[in-house]
Amino acid sequence: AELKGMGRCVEKAGLTKDNAKALLNSGNQYQWRYDGVCDIVRGAVEFENMTQMFFFLELLIACDPEFKADAKERGWDPDVLGIKQGIKLLQIRNRYGNGKAARGG
Repeated sequence: AELKGMGRCVEKAGLTKDNAKALLNSGNQYQWRYDGVCDIVRGAVEFENMTQMFFFLELLIACDPEFKADAKERGWDPDVLGIKQGIKLLQIRNRYGNGKAARGG
């Protein structure tokens, strides 16, 4: 996937939903902060069925040190699978739940 363009990053920093509300107030300390700009690089994984997607999500969760102990209790141990690198999950969106229409990024 391509990198998000510089212009879009600037736009996201200045016009996030919270910033748009706060623009009405003078001295918005959160406007133009880039620590909230996410998904600069995106990728995609395709699955043949929901079971495969579930297994993949479980594996991702198991690779985050914060959730590793819980994942081991459920039978997902990245060490046993030979996975040496960890990841930090920042956000997972449920786009399949009841009433969860896929919108935006």
